[in-house]
Amino acid sequence: MTRAAKIGDLATARALHLKYYPLARILFAEPSPGPIKEALTQAGLISSAEVRLPLAPITPETRDRLFGIMESLDLRERVRI
Repeated sequence: MTRAAKIGDLATARALHLKYYPLARILFAEPSPGPIKEALTQAGLISSAEVRLPLAPITPETRDRLFGIMESLDLRERVRI
C-alpha cells in the first residue's frame, strides 16, 4: 500500500487499504496486545496468545471475528517465518 502510494498508484493503494482495513479495525477492537497475539498465534508465528495481568484474553466473539477476517484474507495458518 505504501509503495503504491509513493509511486503515485493511488488506485492500488486505496484498494489495498480497503482490503486490509477490517483487519486493522479488529486488531484494535480490544486492548493491545490481545488481538495481535491471537492473530500471530493463529498464523503460527508465536506459540501462545497468553497475556499477563492486568490484561485479559480477548472475548470469544472478537476471536471469532478476527479469525473470520484472517480467513477471508487467506492469513490463517499460512504465514510462516
